[in-house]
Amino acid sequence: MPEKSEEKNEFTETDLNNIGNAFNTIVAALAKVISDFSGKKSESLILLIVQSTREDYTNEKKENIVLAQLNCTGGLNGDVLLILQEEDGVKLAELAQQQELSGGASVDEMGQDVLKEVFNQVAGETTSNFTAIIGQEVTCSLAQFKVSKLADEAEALNASFPDDSIVKAGMNLNIEGVSSPVQVDSIVSVAFSEQLINIFGETKSEEAIVEAEQTPEESEEPEEPKEPGGNVEAEVPVEQVHFDSLSAGGKRGDMRNINLLLDVSLVASIELGRTNMTVQEILNLGGGSVIELDKLASEPVDFLINGKVIARGEVVVIDDKFGVRVTDIADARERLESI
Repeated sequence: MPEKSEEKNEFTETDLNNIGNAFNTIVAALAKVISDFSGKKSESLILLIVQSTREDYTNEKKENIVLAQLNCTGGLNGDVLLILQEEDGVKLAELAQQQELSGGASVDEMGQDVLKEVFNQVAGETTSNFTAIIGQEVTCSLAQFKVSKLADEAEALNASFPDDSIVKAGMNLNIEGVSSPVQVDSIVSVAFSEQLINIFGETKSEEAIVEAEQTPEESEEPEEPKEPGGNVEAEVPVEQVHFDSLSAGGKRGDMRNINLLLDVSLVASIELGRTNMTVQEILNLGGGSVIELDKLASEPVDFLINGKVIARGEVVVIDDKFGVRVTDIADARERLESI
């Protein structure tokens, strides 16, 4: 009986390629999030996909690790564990905060908060990627985040991989300006892998079918010309269509039907100002924090409709409520064109 189970879980090279396509989706999400946080170009590369056991993998990882467990439901059901050495976790945390790399080996409390937010974003990106590829709603969320020794996470590993068999993808994250790549392991169960094979294998098959339908087969013989006098369809005379050029007044549009739009609701907002903040500055915010904006107190505020400025004015108080006295406004035609 054990021999049958082992044979059933033995994946072919094609199977591993399909699993690799799924892992590419996950690590590409991580690369995008790191790029967004750090402002540096990040690229992902899968090095190796192997079958292993929970026990063997735990024995490989003796040092402290960063573990992020993504739980997927819907079109895909199962856990994805993203695991990296703690020193690589320090790199990602510092990059996400746009700090110089310190070469540290331990992730501090602030770094853990930053990494947790990074992997929350990865879960969101993975959700979008899987849903788009599969064509079914998939929801991936960060179920667990820890910095510890893998051997101390036996309970989490047992829950994710009850049959002890795992599929591991070793991946490199190459980040602009960082001399050595960040190494990330992605771990899934055999059952989850079989879902990936079915879905990604089916997706590739559908693409191949579409390509075959669009490409004429080489074996087809060219169509022989019809003999004169045969059943030939009569040629239809074709005349070129000429369009009159638009007059300059055509750009103004017809204002007579504007009454049809007068009851349409639009989002109106007042913008006091803007500023840029680093991730660390955002995480440091608390009660009583003061945020400095890019406008002087004497400058007028912007009045926006659907995100576009149509007027400016000064802030006033009307019956204990804020209001704006308009001091500068676009004419009616410009306002209509802006919305």
